[in-house]
Amino acid sequence: MTDSLSTSISDRAYEIIKELSTQKDISEVLEIGCWDGSFVELLRLYRYNAYGIDIQDKLGKKGVDGGYLRQCNAISMDEKLFGSMSFDLILANRIMCRNTVASLISERYFEPILDGLKKTPSLKTMLGIQGFAGNITQQQNELILKASFKKLKPGKYFVAVESDSEQFGFNEQDAQKIGYTVIRYKPNEAILQKPE
Repeated sequence: MTDSLSTSISDRAYEIIKELSTQKDISEVLEIGCWDGSFVELLRLYRYNAYGIDIQDKLGKKGVDGGYLRQCNAISMDEKLFGSMSFDLILANRIMCRNTVASLISERYFEPILDGLKKTPSLKTMLGIQGFAGNITQQQNELILKASFKKLKPGKYFVAVESDSEQFGFNEQDAQKIGYTVIRYKPNEAILQKPE
């Protein structure tokens, strides 16, 4: 994905990774929501041992063949993806916001139902999709945070970035309940740390 929105988010993500690299050694990086893998490829050019997962099938052939880009059917980080590998930094790139999940649910599950009808926010609201999507977002965010916590090395980082117009489906307290230390939290940018 190379539009200006994804470029600005990738720029922010890279600045955060550089900032954190000055505080702790960052080598193994996992990007969740890597799309075609272009940001993973960029990190590899900068000598990070970067990996990426996404639920869609547009992953770059070089990364798939090289074993560092993987498609998954759901956001999970089980042993099938990268074995027992753990990471210094896990980046959630545009997957932790309310609208992203609502859109995914709408596109993948409700679009066939709505086919032929005018798709408006009021129609989605009448069908209860927005409230449903909010609950799903919170549950999905919790699953991602918990799975990431397990795959992080002690003392290392979970970073989430969204566009300026988006907000996370989790808050500081949600992250702290899982065990993270909150280093920085804004509605569209978060740095969480797994304790030593």
